[in-house]
Amino acid sequence: MDASVISAVAALAGTAVGGLTSVLANWLSHRIQVRAQWLQHEKNRWQILYRDFIEEASKCYTCTKAREIWLSDDFSRPLASRASF
Repeated sequence: MDASVISAVAALAGTAVGGLTSVLANWLSHRIQVRAQWLQHEKNRWQILYRDFIEEASKCYTCTKAREIWLSDDFSRPLASRASF
């Protein structure tokens, strides 16, 4: 085999490996970016869900406490007699 052919094949192989490496690096970088965006979206979704849960739980607790006070005998007594100083 001629030295010039070997040199040309080596150059083409190096170019192919370099191109493949570049494509692989770009694909991996894009995949990492997409995953980071997805994780941020999921984090935001869970935060909204948790916020809504806390708001609803607070409303339920407040309504329950108000109902307990309303139905208790303590509500019928004057406020001054309920004060515990």
